[in-house]
Amino acid sequence: GGGCVSDGPFKNAILHLGPSRGIERNDHCLTRNFHPHFPARWFSETEVNRTMAEGSYGRFWRHLEGMFEVERMDLHGAGHLGIGDPLFYLHHANLDRLWWKWQEQNPQPRLKEVSGPVLQKQGAGNVTLAYEIDFGKIARKVNIADVMHIQQKALCYDYP
Repeated sequence: GGGCVSDGPFKNAILHLGPSRGIERNDHCLTRNFHPHFPARWFSETEVNRTMAEGSYGRFWRHLEGMFEVERMDLHGAGHLGIGDPLFYLHHANLDRLWWKWQEQNPQPRLKEVSGPVLQKQGAGNVTLAYEIDFGKIARKVNIADVMHIQQKALCYDYP
């Protein structure tokens, strides 16, 4: 593996950010070098089913995100193999889809259930439905409660 992507829809794609230069422009080809361990362990149907079977948001979130303090990958972290790679964005869309599917299994409590720290590895308090999300110049500020249901309020989309 490795090297510039040489076939498919992203053949000869040029990325302008990363790796390792912060937000400075850094033109380079799209490269991929997936270790065989990642798909087999972290992107498996078994791992998805385990995550979807969690009964509370706290446990679902921990399983989906991984345990940062022990460097455990899980479904979310294992997809951070190339920021700027179009697969990075599809990966995050799929995480959102999984969260929605998990919410749909028991919508009454799950559309109101949040937990976890505001920031990883810091004592910044826990997220609540009243926590404000600041999108900067992209969009107006909203509370988490306003984006818990993908078909209502600030959002308007669905997954098949």
